[in-house]
Amino acid sequence: MKTRFILSLTLTGLLLAGCVAKQAYTTEVQEKYSFTEESLKKIQFYLAGDIVLYTSSSDGSTKTEGGKLVISEDKNINRVIIKRGTRGALEKYIDKNTIAVRFDVGEGKHLIFSSVSQKSPYRLKPDQVLDSGRGKLTYGGETYECSKASREAFLEFKLKKTSNYKSQQKVAKGVRVQ
Repeated sequence: MKTRFILSLTLTGLLLAGCVAKQAYTTEVQEKYSFTEESLKKIQFYLAGDIVLYTSSSDGSTKTEGGKLVISEDKNINRVIIKRGTRGALEKYIDKNTIAVRFDVGEGKHLIFSSVSQKSPYRLKPDQVLDSGRGKLTYGGETYECSKASREAFLEFKLKKTSNYKSQQKVAKGVRVQ
């Protein structure tokens, strides 16, 4: 009897508890839930996929030293890595298919995401797409490149569905003839 009671309590709790799952942010979702810029500012976004931004510069010099030609090359590589699952917040609603999301603190440190169709998730949108499929974009006031794989990263948000079931039950006792 005690086991049956605990089982029924657990089952009731599962039915009443909300299910939370991450869902891709799409134009269809935006329209379905009538998101406005203000409501989007209250949504916690998550990055699905890694984004790696990089810039490199090299300085070279040549000189002669002890009868030898010395070629010196300095290479500087600067990377910004935004890992899968990183939390983001809406920076700016640009239009129905394009938003800016911030994953880091600082001036200009936001990325543009856009959707190409109703069911397509909002993916990283570079300012310029290069012949190699890589992208070029501005982040924090500097120009970076991103790989084709980074361009596949998209936005997700948590969707919690709750269901409340109310049920009343009455068992009729019957009526006896007099």
